[in-house]
Amino acid sequence: MAARGRRSFFVNAATFALLTLACAGPAFSVDWTRFEPTFWRDVVVSGVLCAVGNACLVAALGRGELSILGPINAWKAVVGLTFGFFLLGETPTAPALGGVFLIGVGSYFVLDASPERFSFRLLLGDAAIRLRVAALILTALEAIFIKKIVLAAGPSTAFFLWSATGTLFSTLSLGVATLIPTVLTRLRRSSRTAQNPPTSQTTQTSPTPPTSRLSARDALELAATAASVGAMQLSTNFVFERLEVGLALSLFQLSALLNVLLGWRLFRERGVVKKLFGATITVVGASCVVLFG
Repeated sequence: MAARGRRSFFVNAATFALLTLACAGPAFSVDWTRFEPTFWRDVVVSGVLCAVGNACLVAALGRGELSILGPINAWKAVVGLTFGFFLLGETPTAPALGGVFLIGVGSYFVLDASPERFSFRLLLGDAAIRLRVAALILTALEAIFIKKIVLAAGPSTAFFLWSATGTLFSTLSLGVATLIPTVLTRLRRSSRTAQNPPTSQTTQTSPTPPTSRLSARDALELAATAASVGAMQLSTNFVFERLEVGLALSLFQLSALLNVLLGWRLFRERGVVKKLFGATITVVGASCVVLFG
């Protein structure tokens, strides 16, 4: 949907809204008064990080190649280990640090398979990669707060709060993202009008905005996105209940090979051999973090 022009904040907000509606019923049986103020602070912080991080992710996927952006997600385990060490006191072992090194090596080969080849200019200059890096940092930091919520309230209650706060802050972000371009456009028009007053014979027409109607295809894709995102997050919550954050995030990097293959098969992305090689190294590194962390 993002690749077809849908706003990333809209896709994000609609996904969270569907998930909130799906789990609203059981939420009435929870005693919400038993939680401390610090718990609600963590809920708000995680909601903001989740909304902005997922919007960056959707925007990145709409602009870049899946076979490159997917394996970059392996760095989420590295960020998770770092934040887990400083914020939760989780200490990685030496083999886990070796796995982090392999993740870096694998990511190098994946990025080097792009037409621009690997360089810091690519990392800093490619908008899709910048958005993907921002997304993984924000969502890795979000994972720290989600784990605290899971330990305090349980995986299912944490999932409802994740969906509800995601809906709230994604909707607010959508409103801001829609309002800012409108205000800027009006300011530019008023500035141009002041400098070059239009003649009485001139009529200016503005382009017709694209339709905001949802097609059947859009609705189906939103439902599928909500189902997959919901399944991923709920399973993540159960994993957070048993594993450290860095180790839990490493588990989800095993999909790097699948991302490369899907990018090749569905979107005809090139450089698949080198990307597969890099993704394989990344998976080995993530496995080391999981097995020996």
